[in-house]
Amino acid sequence: MGKRELLLIVAFAIAGAIVYQVTAPAPAPGERSFSPGRLIDNIRRGMRGNRASADVATTSTEAIDAAVTELRVLLPTGELTIAGEDRQDLGIELEVHSTGYDDAEAQRLARETIVKIDRAGGRMIAEAKYPQEGRQTANLTLRVPSRLQFTIEPTSARTRVAGVGGVELSNSRGESEFKQIAGRVSGNYRGGELRIADARGVKLTTIGTDVRLDSGAARSADRSTSTRSAPTSSSRSWTRPPAFCGSTPCRAPSP
Repeated sequence: MGKRELLLIVAFAIAGAIVYQVTAPAPAPGERSFSPGRLIDNIRRGMRGNRASADVATTSTEAIDAAVTELRVLLPTGELTIAGEDRQDLGIELEVHSTGYDDAEAQRLARETIVKIDRAGGRMIAEAKYPQEGRQTANLTLRVPSRLQFTIEPTSARTRVAGVGGVELSNSRGESEFKQIAGRVSGNYRGGELRIADARGVKLTTIGTDVRLDSGAARSADRSTSTRSAPTSSSRSWTRPPAFCGSTPCRAPSP
């Protein structure tokens, strides 16, 4: 590409930005209106990108009613740690890494990354919320009453769960570990490494996943794992915990 073509592309980009800013609808209350300085700032941002970064850590607590039995967690990426404890409230520890145009913006965007808590009957929902600008990575630690059941929505976050009432997985993937689960670990897992130790029951459907069930992983009669890998599939149930099952047909332990 020659200099002439490059200059034409830059000229069209500037012209397009000017037309957009001039013809854009009136700003809502609290929003900034068009100005030449803002236009130049937007062009500069587009050319330089988000070169700065910042890290922010926050902690908070949320009350949990006695009627709440389940916590649903939505964290698409990053790291998720859930620790069951002898407590009646929810402890939230959030570490955020964010990019930004400069240090001040990176700090602001990191602080705008939050965990939103909603309640619906006997269920609480903890969802990571991110600003539109920059790019954020969140590491979330939840300290919870050990009686709670958990539903983990689709995620690739590195996940560690210990000491809770039960876990339901919804198309999770990546690297996960579950241990000291009073109830059952169940659901779907699609790709990655999954380790389960000391759970009362295990009932999973996995695709392209290396699964390791350690000694005592399934203490009850409910010990079934189905694995699938295109184009064939296989399933098998055990009368005791398996030593290993992965993307190939699972193997029962030797007598």
